[in-house]
Amino acid sequence: MYFNALLPGDISGPAGMPDRVVDLFDVEKLAEQWLKCSYPGAVGCEVVPAAYIGGVDRTVIGDVVVDGDLSEWGSARWIPINVLYYDEGARDINTSNTKFAVKWQKDNDNAYSSAGTLYVAVQVEDGNHVFTADSADWNSSDRVEVYVKGDQWATGTYYDFAKAQQYIVGIKPSMADIWSVLGPSATPGPVPASANFQAAASVSGALLNYEMAIRVFDSYDTTGAASILSQLRGSQSIGVDVVVDSKDFTTYDFVMYSANGVTGKAADAGAIALHKLESGCLVSDINQNFKVDFSDFALMAADWLKSL
Repeated sequence: MYFNALLPGDISGPAGMPDRVVDLFDVEKLAEQWLKCSYPGAVGCEVVPAAYIGGVDRTVIGDVVVDGDLSEWGSARWIPINVLYYDEGARDINTSNTKFAVKWQKDNDNAYSSAGTLYVAVQVEDGNHVFTADSADWNSSDRVEVYVKGDQWATGTYYDFAKAQQYIVGIKPSMADIWSVLGPSATPGPVPASANFQAAASVSGALLNYEMAIRVFDSYDTTGAASILSQLRGSQSIGVDVVVDSKDFTTYDFVMYSANGVTGKAADAGAIALHKLESGCLVSDINQNFKVDFSDFALMAADWLKSL
C-alpha cells in the first residue's frame, strides 16, 4: 500500500481525479500529456506550480551546491523564523530578515520513489556575533538547529537518533569554517560519516548564511548498519524544522527563534513540523522523472484494472 492509498497508475477518473481504479480514464490522461515534460528550467517544458503552500519544492542534481552561498535559492519558498522559542533577555536577531527554505532531490529520477536528500538554507540577520570553535554548551554561541524525520508518524523521544535527527551547525571564530554535531543529547557528538551530512556557512556583515545537505531516514543507526533510507516521492510528508540560536556578547543573554511555537522539538519527534514534498511533475508522470513516456505507460500497465 502506498502512502497516499492510490495505485501509481491511478491518475484520473470520471471526474478528472483519481478514483482508485486504473482504467481507460487514466489512459486518456496519459495520452493527453504524452511526451510533455516539466523538467525545471528546460526549454519547452511546462511549468507545474506547486499546489501546497508551505510545501518543499523539488530540485535536480547539481542545482544546489553546499558552500554557504545562497544565490541559487532566489526562487525558493522562504519560511519566516520569527516566533520566540526560548528567551533569556537581549534579542539581537532581526526576525524580518531571518528565514529558511528547503528543497528535495531523488537519487534516481527514473524511479517512482527513491532515496533522496534535503537541502536546507537558513539566513539569519544578527549583528551581534558570538562564534565558538566547537559546540561547547548548548547556549554558548550563535548557531542553527535543523530537525528532520523521514517517517511523518514518528513521535516520542529520539535520543538514539532512530526516529529523527537534530543537526546543530555553528560558525567558528575564523568565520572560514563551521562545526557540526548530531543531537539531541546533553553532550552532542560529531555527525557520523554514515549520515552523509554536509554543511557550510558564510558571514556577510550582519547576515549569517547556512547551507546543508541532509539524507532522509525512516530510521537511522549511527553505525549505518541498520539505517533505513526514506523513499521520497511527490505528495509525501516529512518532518523538517529549524531553530535559530543567538548569543549576546555584551549581556551574555541567549534567545532562540523558530518558524512555529511548537516546543520540545529536541525531546519529541512529534513536535517537528511536517512539510509536503512537491514533485513539480505532470500528473501523468508517474515515476516523476519530469517526462511522460513509455516508462510511465509501463507502470500504468502493471496496475491495469486493479482497484483499491
